Amino acid sequence: MIIIKRDGREAEFDILKIANAVTQAMKCTSKYDENLPMAIANKVAEKCHDGIKVEEIQDLVEHFLMTSSRKDVAVEYIRYREQRSQIRRQHSRFMGVVKTKLDASDVKNQNANLD
Repeated sequence: MIIIKRDGREAEFDILKIANAVTQAMKCTSKYDENLPMAIANKVAEKCHDGIKVEEIQDLVEHFLMTSSRKDVAVEYIRYREQRSQIRRQHSRFMGVVKTKLDASDVKNQNANLD
């Protein structure tokens, strides 16, 4: 099954990435359930289709965690997801500033070569 990443690239669906994300969220809680990561990952995999976007997969993970008995894991997963979104936004702003400065520098160089 093919998924669509945020930047539009295609990648092969990897159920272990989902299980890993749930495991990482669970590590932030006081209780570990070794069956939960794969149980959530399998539920998500059942709902996935070819061409599904990463954000849709993450929404499914949230949904299944929230409907499980481990809402504490859902909270940690959501918290991590929000942190990653903030980092992506900051990176985008930074790259926009860098591009603007590079474009301005290019214009200066072009003007300097007019003679």
